[in-house]
Amino acid sequence: MTDVEYIRAFRADNQAVITRFYNEYRSVFVRDIGKFYHILNTELMAEIYQETVIRVWRNIATDKLTEQNLTTSLAGYLFSVGKYVAQEKFREANREPLTDNEETGLRAAAPLWEEETEQEKAVRKAVYAMGEPCAPLLLHFYWDKMSWEAIAQQLHYKDAESAKTQKYKCMQKLKGYFSHANVI
Repeated sequence: MTDVEYIRAFRADNQAVITRFYNEYRSVFVRDIGKFYHILNTELMAEIYQETVIRVWRNIATDKLTEQNLTTSLAGYLFSVGKYVAQEKFREANREPLTDNEETGLRAAAPLWEEETEQEKAVRKAVYAMGEPCAPLLLHFYWDKMSWEAIAQQLHYKDAESAKTQKYKCMQKLKGYFSHANVI
């Protein structure tokens, strides 16, 4: 089915098509979001996915998302909402992303720096606080040293140039934060 057909089916509350959409994207979503946020707990991932699909459904039902204002693929939109839902789970656990938490199955990635300066801590916290779409993009580019092509694929951008354009916007936002906060 096309994205437009899925949107129309969601709006019509077509349960068979909604179930088809749910099943079609579940495994890749669980794999990619779980890998991106280092989530080991399968129950938590199932919860994140279910909440994500519900939010996409609500956004379509309330015309927040329509055929006309869909700027990416519906799958890309799903992943974007899913990353936001995953970040909410981190906040609910009263933790920053990528920290240990045995209860929820969230696992730490390697430390960003061996010894963080206060300035580096401030930048890291600001990047995490930016949320979607900036935090994952900046983390992939600066900390994971991923190529633009890999970033575009991982974060479901149209192409590498679209990811670069978004990175520029994110950097402007980050610079604005620090110039207003007088942090650095």
